[in-house]
Amino acid sequence: MENPYEKQHNALLSRIVTNVSKLNKSITDLNERLETLNKENDDVAAVAQMWGSYDNSVQIHLESTKSLSGPL
Repeated sequence: MENPYEKQHNALLSRIVTNVSKLNKSITDLNERLETLNKENDDVAAVAQMWGSYDNSVQIHLESTKSLSGPL
């Protein structure tokens, strides 16, 4: 005896497999874009760290030379 729902099940499974494949491709693309973005942000993070170090050095210099004035 043949299963009356076999065709429906097969059609649903086929749709699920297709949708999961599309989802997998989309997530792969998203991961690649995020990786690129993270690489580009490394430069920004390095500049921010250098700026913070420069700011600390300036503060120390101004305090040591008594040149630090109050806020405007």
